[in-house]
Amino acid sequence: QIPVLFRSITEVGDMAMVRRRTVGAVASVLLFIIVFLSQIKPVSSKGGDDADALIRKADKLVMEGRSRYNDAVDLYSKAIPLMDQSIVHRVYLKRADVYEMQRKFPLALADMNEVIQLKPSKAAYRLRAKCNTLLGNFEDAAQDHQQLTTLDPKKQAEHQQKARQFHVIGTQVAYVTSKLAELEAADSPDPAALTQIRQQCVNTFGEVLTHAKEAHEIRYQRIECALSLGDHNMVRSEITRMLEKNPNNQRALYLNAKSLNLMGAVDSARQVIRQCFSIDQDFKPCVKLHKQIKGYAKALDEVEKLKQTKKYQLTLDAIQKAMNIDPQGWNNNELWKYKCEIYYNMRKIHDALAACTQCIENEEGSPLLLDVYLQRADVHILNDDLEAAQNDINQASEIEQNSRKVREKQANLDRLKKMAERKDYYKILGVKKTASDKDIKSAYRKLAMKWHPDHQRDLSEDEKAIAEKKFRDIQEAKEVLSDEEKRGKYDRGEDLDDNGGGGGGHPFAHGFGGTHFSFKFN
Repeated sequence: QIPVLFRSITEVGDMAMVRRRTVGAVASVLLFIIVFLSQIKPVSSKGGDDADALIRKADKLVMEGRSRYNDAVDLYSKAIPLMDQSIVHRVYLKRADVYEMQRKFPLALADMNEVIQLKPSKAAYRLRAKCNTLLGNFEDAAQDHQQLTTLDPKKQAEHQQKARQFHVIGTQVAYVTSKLAELEAADSPDPAALTQIRQQCVNTFGEVLTHAKEAHEIRYQRIECALSLGDHNMVRSEITRMLEKNPNNQRALYLNAKSLNLMGAVDSARQVIRQCFSIDQDFKPCVKLHKQIKGYAKALDEVEKLKQTKKYQLTLDAIQKAMNIDPQGWNNNELWKYKCEIYYNMRKIHDALAACTQCIENEEGSPLLLDVYLQRADVHILNDDLEAAQNDINQASEIEQNSRKVREKQANLDRLKKMAERKDYYKILGVKKTASDKDIKSAYRKLAMKWHPDHQRDLSEDEKAIAEKKFRDIQEAKEVLSDEEKRGKYDRGEDLDDNGGGGGGHPFAHGFGGTHFSFKFN
């Protein structure tokens, strides 16, 4: 090639019309080429000229720019099997450089492992340390920098500092990853501990990704943690950037659909899933999410039908089915509210308190909790815990100070406090407040038989008067407690003669005797 270049220069020099400046410029280019060529070491190979030709052609393609990188990689790959083992590391290094420029760091790392195995060097360790860092292999990056403390003595302090830093980061990543897997795999994980480790996942991995920009698994895990915490702003930001780089990233599309579904944008989630299926209809995460969305919607429809009835247990079973299909379902908090109200109507105090409390914890600080606090206040009243009921009414008042519902609930509670001397119908019948209608009727029959006037003929007049009053109290207690509406008013301290005018109404006055909660079925 050099004689050809010399001949070209001679021919140019012979041209009478060529200016002296042009000749000088061409001569300078020639000098540069001669120097450049003199620095290139010949690459011998088992394949002789074939391998050398492949490498020269690949080098030329690299110089032509990014659009030819894949072609260059193909030629380097063809040359490697033809190379002598003592010098093949040079071609691995060339190919690794191209992979790095293409940001194909896993492939560059694989080639650098080959280079270091064949012929370790400062340049090889530095490039491998860079790849390991970007990919989030922090322990490996720490070991590479430890090797460089010897191979690169001028920067020994810098490499020692990075070795320590990456060892610490690697330890943190390993701890968060293992702890998260342990808690999520547990049958009954501690909710507080799970929330804490997920928050640590978001924070720690966020810092890690400033170093490991190509650590995709760490990024995906951070997004999953943020989804579990309900941090959709961070999730949307991350997913948008990922899809801008690669619109066909199915893992990002899946996380996008999952986020939209959790926010209640079900139709948008389905649209993203269709986009995922257009790339690969068998992509398992999208297939699983698609089935989950369909199953959850069907279960919510079943709850919607049953909520019009008083089939409490069937409704609870349908609610639990929906929650089992999607434990993070977009409408689950509405279902918790509904469970709270159903258990109250069933007079299951412990279950009602648990459901109300779970709903409050899920939506902590939300203005939508006003009705839930008032419902839990009713449960506390049923449990004769007026102090706890007052605390919940106070919480509701903080959400909306001028709420009519809060004022009415407070008035009812004040009446209860003043009516400490009122007749205790439950005590009269000898039943608990949680007694079923069947228990009340059974207790009434026994007491009515015992205290009926026909059975008191042998008593004195004073004793008859006492017995008659006892019988009237039993009748009165039965009349109130066997009527669902009257019993509810009695339990809440409302006026039994009030036919539902302006005051004392129960906040759950529709549906299951009944819930005011509005279900947001899509």
